[in-house]
Amino acid sequence: MYSGNVNAGTATASASFAGDDNHDGSSDSKTFTIAKAAPIVTWSDPADIQQGVALSAAQLNATGNVPGTFTYAPTAGTVLPAGIGQTLSVQFVPADSANYSNASASVRITVTDATPPSITVGTDKTTLWPPSGANTPVVVSGRITDASGIASARYRVVDAYGQAQPTGGVAPRADGTYTFTVMLPAARNGNDKDGRRFDVIVEAVDRAGNRAAASAAVIVPHDQSKK
Repeated sequence: MYSGNVNAGTATASASFAGDDNHDGSSDSKTFTIAKAAPIVTWSDPADIQQGVALSAAQLNATGNVPGTFTYAPTAGTVLPAGIGQTLSVQFVPADSANYSNASASVRITVTDATPPSITVGTDKTTLWPPSGANTPVVVSGRITDASGIASARYRVVDAYGQAQPTGGVAPRADGTYTFTVMLPAARNGNDKDGRRFDVIVEAVDRAGNRAAASAAVIVPHDQSKK
């Protein structure tokens, strides 16, 4: 039976036999090492949070089977960007560091995108003149950006007269910029003092389902006078 040191470190076990009528007495001892025990850190993947929510004890909630100190990275109060499966990690230092080794753990968290896409829209013409009735190419350009990426983008034209209203897809480049051309009639009613207005609307949906739209106006004025 061993009844010596039970803490981590070096220990010696000894045994002896006093002998009897048929056997000589003997004894022996052995030195061995008791390693530090590995603590058990338990931590489950937190529920998804929305972009803009700071990390707190609701996510940084690891537990250990022995007393000790937890150090998290990122720390509480950190606001993570939108993204899937981002890593949270913890280092655990047991209070009884003589008998327990340090431990670490990690989990993953998804931060959902709550911000709609950012869209800019511009046209190479803001007026169509003269009002000859001819279909005129209007080049539309701008940029669409979003933290989680763009799932789809389209354009549509709203004609004040409800007649020339083309629609179509928009294909942003890697940097988010885009260009497309629409054909709009340079025509308006002769008695339309306000002129004919076309609103070119660009709409986008990001991968989180957030939607946004922006527009630019093209006018067929009544005349060229400045008001």
